Amino acid sequence: MGGRAAGAGGLGRGGAGRGRGGGVGRGPSKATTSGRPARYGVSGSKRKAEVDDDDGSADDGDDDWDSAESLSGEDDSGAGFTFDEDDGDEAVGEDDSVVGDDEDFEGSSDGGSDVGEKSGDSDGDSDGDDHDDIDGSDSKPAKKERTEEEKRKVRQEQKKLLQERRASKPNASIVVRAKQIWEKLRMKSTPANERSQLMAEMMEVLTGKVHEVTFKHDMARTIQCALKYGNLKQREAIAGELKGSYVALASSQYGRFIASRILNYCPNHRPLVIDELKGHLRRLLFHAHAGPVIEEAWSRFANGAQRASLLEEFYGPQFALFRLGGTSSKAASLASMLAAEPEKRAATLDALRATLESLLSKPSTPLASSSLLHRVLLDYLSQAAPAHATGLVSGHLRDKLPLLLHTRDGARAAQMALLLSGPKDRRHALRSFRGLVGRIACEPFGHAVLLTACEAVDDTVAVAKYVFTELIKGPPPPTEAAGAAGASEDGPSDLLAALADNSGADSRPTLTPAQLLRDPHASRVVLFLLAGRNTRYQVGHVLAELQTDDVLRAQTSKKDDDVRRKELRTAVAPQLLELATANVEELIRTQWGGRVL
Repeated sequence: MGGRAAGAGGLGRGGAGRGRGGGVGRGPSKATTSGRPARYGVSGSKRKAEVDDDDGSADDGDDDWDSAESLSGEDDSGAGFTFDEDDGDEAVGEDDSVVGDDEDFEGSSDGGSDVGEKSGDSDGDSDGDDHDDIDGSDSKPAKKERTEEEKRKVRQEQKKLLQERRASKPNASIVVRAKQIWEKLRMKSTPANERSQLMAEMMEVLTGKVHEVTFKHDMARTIQCALKYGNLKQREAIAGELKGSYVALASSQYGRFIASRILNYCPNHRPLVIDELKGHLRRLLFHAHAGPVIEEAWSRFANGAQRASLLEEFYGPQFALFRLGGTSSKAASLASMLAAEPEKRAATLDALRATLESLLSKPSTPLASSSLLHRVLLDYLSQAAPAHATGLVSGHLRDKLPLLLHTRDGARAAQMALLLSGPKDRRHALRSFRGLVGRIACEPFGHAVLLTACEAVDDTVAVAKYVFTELIKGPPPPTEAAGAAGASEDGPSDLLAALADNSGADSRPTLTPAQLLRDPHASRVVLFLLAGRNTRYQVGHVLAELQTDDVLRAQTSKKDDDVRRKELRTAVAPQLLELATANVEELIRTQWGGRVL
């Protein structure tokens, strides 16, 4: 311990004294004998002295001086003391219990007790610390255990308080009664005649109050059940009370299920729901709750005219304003609109491009699950100038093609993207297929994209490596496939996870090469390499699309078709022959396997 001779730190305003001992002043003190900063105004040597004290006495040293009395210039007994800022010596008042050496900080019995109480000591001793003594004794009384009767009374009081809170809410009686009926109505064992009576009681309770209670989480299931088990008149009555609130309903965490039930069970209100969604698609497309409702309305229930009217929102503010205002009695496709009004072509396509760039640049865009967005992409790629469309594919789309291949519009958009891309972008697109070629080949629409790759990509080495090698030898290891699929200039994107999130797109297990040759869709990819555009093996509408693409393919592909096909056959033939030879018995028993043989 450093005493006066060692220059112990004083209580001056400057913080640490001249010596090594950490003094306690108004300024912060950082010097200690151990080289570490002093905590709570106590030097490292002082804390060690407290722990190593044999007689267990608590020192009333620097901790006590940090109390309000020391800052006011008075000690416990009220006697004044002075500060010697020149030599850093200790302050000595009338009470001689405080001496200059850290080791002698015993203090008087009166002063130490008072300081310990005034310093807020919670454990009752005067060591300036809130923790228990070193001997581990605990002076707190043990918590009294409640008896079973007391616990029961507490639970009853809590239950009563909960009921009072529920009763104070608006429409509390309606909610309680409706939930009581729902408990019986939702049971599968409920007889049909009893269910009809329950639905009549439910309608008596809910009539006129549906809009007020439908956004409550505990009533959403009740109304869903009423829409499911009610007759057509009862369903239409419930949907009629919600008219005008379908957008808010679709955006609600619990109300979105009611909007879906209305689309499924209320045919007379489907056009009303779709009409209310107009003008809100671009905003609701990213909404976590409204997105599935938009997709269901578009893909399952909207007719051709309704789909065209929904798409008009993406064609720019001026065009959408003109159409959505009701001046056009019949909606049409984008191609027919641009043909009828050619003066709006440039402005409409520019607005559509800006919208797509904004959508595709956001990670939250549901590209894999939104068939509406697939249609918007197809409209732009088929109508825009090749130079503009190539810029969109190169900047935003070339690594995301696997997310489009499970819908017809999406697969067609992917075909257009391959045709409009340059050599570098085509290699990027093929690399994004790695690990997914087997699933793509089994898709009823996605396999056509692989046919376009065989005809449009001049780099036959890349086609053989990324398409046919995986079809014949199987997919690469998962880590290698995920790394190849996630390669992107904009940053890594897990295409496998995105496909798994999409309903049904990645639910089927990966097939072996022999099983792929027997699949009705995957075998067509191999047959296209062997027999070309043979109407015996290929689907008619796919061949028609390929024939339509010949004009554009002639502008973007330089290699002759016969040379390209010959190079692919030379690269793939040995592996394909080995696979067919090893699985002759399996292939010959099936229709498509026999055609491959």
